[in-house]
Amino acid sequence: MTFALATGALYGRFSKPEARLKYSDNILISPFREGKALMLMVANNKKGNLVEVSAKLNFSWLEKDHAGNPVRNFSDLTLYLYKIAMLSLTWTIVHPIDENSPLFGFTEEDFVTKDVEIFVFISCYDDTFSQTVQSRYGYIGKEVVVNAKFRRAFHVDDEGYTVLDVKSVGAYDRL
Repeated sequence: MTFALATGALYGRFSKPEARLKYSDNILISPFREGKALMLMVANNKKGNLVEVSAKLNFSWLEKDHAGNPVRNFSDLTLYLYKIAMLSLTWTIVHPIDENSPLFGFTEEDFVTKDVEIFVFISCYDDTFSQTVQSRYGYIGKEVVVNAKFRRAFHVDDEGYTVLDVKSVGAYDRL
């Protein structure tokens, strides 16, 4: 009886559902509409469906206070689209950089010198396990690439099927 309970507890611990998402290695500052935007790419890295997918981005940076001491600031980043119905291929999460954005006026050097950190939080419903799962990922200032654009990570094969190449998620070209 004890062996059966221990086996069940161990199996329960390691069989928890998780969102296996593939995040881009870098976060980009890319052209967007009339200006620029902060962009990252994410893809589902398993066979099951992820539905009702929502994302949040938090931005953290250092500034000096009036006495010259470093102070860490935090801000939520407004997303162009914060929720999608299903993550079947890739999703490029976009924060438009405008006058209301805390990133407005940041230079490429500012991302490193101000010790920038960008946190991504994704929540979704996993059809396979019938449960809500979460995923999180973080970027630091040196992982921000300015003036670049993501490449498409999928193609249509000879039979007309759309094929996602998870290894190419996050591949980009400099502009």
